[in-house]
Amino acid sequence: MRYETEQESVLALEKAFRQELESLGFRIVLEQDGANERADLFATTPQGQKLIIEIKNLESKYVGRKSEFAGKKKLIREVPEEARAQFAQYLQAIEARIRTLAKSAETSASRAIETARTARESRTCSSHICPSRQVRVFLRRA
Repeated sequence: MRYETEQESVLALEKAFRQELESLGFRIVLEQDGANERADLFATTPQGQKLIIEIKNLESKYVGRKSEFAGKKKLIREVPEEARAQFAQYLQAIEARIRTLAKSAETSASRAIETARTARESRTCSSHICPSRQVRVFLRRA
């Protein structure tokens, strides 16, 4: 077995993950140091928790226990001994990048949801009383 072809297929998995993340409305951004990447929300996306659930499902699909990537990790034992450590490190690096992108996408989506909620509340609140923060007093009838 040639582990070079397996490396190419793992890169293809990472590329597919990035494309699906971008289809959800995210853009992959390089950090200023050029070493780290994050996924930032840049477009109108589905509302509420649905987006966060989709991100978690994507992560599970690509690097979960029953994913194609998990199958690639099982191939480590079939790689020649002299290349096994290098291949394992390569797989770990790809998995870490995918998980980091998913986490930053989830964080970005949470921020966007919170910003939208705050904006919505500020539009619906009058200058003195906000319905979502209104203190409710219940009186008992005697």
